[in-house]
Amino acid sequence: MYPDDSVQSLTRTWWIEERSGTPQRGRLLWTFVPHAELKPYRLVLQGRGDDARQHTQANFRVEAFRISDPPPSQTSVLPVAAFPLREGEIYYVQRGKVRPAVVVGLGGAAIPAEIRRGEHRWQTARTLLVAPYYGADPSSKRGGWLACSIRRAHSARGVPAIHLGPTSPSRWDGIDSPP
Repeated sequence: MYPDDSVQSLTRTWWIEERSGTPQRGRLLWTFVPHAELKPYRLVLQGRGDDARQHTQANFRVEAFRISDPPPSQTSVLPVAAFPLREGEIYYVQRGKVRPAVVVGLGGAAIPAEIRRGEHRWQTARTLLVAPYYGADPSSKRGGWLACSIRRAHSARGVPAIHLGPTSPSRWDGIDSPP
């Protein structure tokens, strides 16, 4: 039913609906996927604007990001509570899109609450490793992939590929609509 070089050929049932809401390996979900930019940008904080008492908005300058450029000094700018920057940090600008993805790995065991108490949530939250899904066929929204690129991906040193042919599902059964 599936080509021998596809992951689907290794299992009997491929699409199994899961409604528990618990992330697990192989689960399909919707996530925000950042796009890698050929010309990345950064935001350089310019200050709070006209009202120095407000901390919910900030003025930024957008400029090209180069790894060789040192982070701009923030000491001459009035700080904005909503946009904290620590020494050596920058705000990096990325485009992205909500896309379907498959869970490849879970972020290990949960850290007990008594250890997390007083810590920043972003430092102790569990993580997931996901692989975003990109269709190969051209459509009105994308150009698709060249046939030679698909063949090359399928033969990538013995690593099974996910088959992108007509036996793939036409819609995403088993996952909720994107937010």
